[in-house]
This record gives sequence, structure tokens and C-alpha cells, in this order.
Amino acid sequence: MVIAMTKSLEKETERVQISVDTAESFQKQSLDCRNSMMDLARSYEHKLSRIENRLDDILQTLLQDNDYNNNSKSAYDVVGETLSEFRIVKKRIQK
Repeated sequence: MVIAMTKSLEKETERVQISVDTAESFQKQSLDCRNSMMDLARSYEHKLSRIENRLDDILQTLLQDNDYNNNSKSAYDVVGETLSEFRIVKKRIQK
């Protein structure tokens, strides 16, 4: 009877160890996934900032351009509206 109980306890110990190993593996995979998502979010944040800065530079160039005042008012409107819309989308994404 003691032998049967010992074997039963050994099997239970093996099952528990398998469960622990599985849980630890799942935890590691979850952390890896979280870290990857955070890296991707940072990457997108940097990319969005670069795009925003570039659009702002274009807008400033258009504002300073003499030809802008005479011939291409629609270009200013397009860039200004695009920059405004971009900033709204960026804020939505960051939330």
C-alpha cells in the first residue's frame, strides 16, 4: 500500500511539474509578446513623429514661399488640413 501511495505521489509530482513548466513557458511567451508590442508601439511613435515633423517643415516652406502667395493657395490648404488630420489620428493611436 505504501508503494502504491508513493507511486501515486510521484505521478502527481510529475503532473505538477509539467503544469509548472507549461505555466512558465506561457509566462515567458506572454512577456516576449508584450515586449514586442511595446517595441512596435515605440517604433510607430517615432515614425509618426518624423512624418509630423516633415509635414510641418513642408507647411513652413509653403508659408514662406513667395509663389505660394500668388499661385498655389490650394497646396497650402491641402498640407495644412493633412497636418491637422494627421495630428488627430496620431492622438487617437496613442490612446
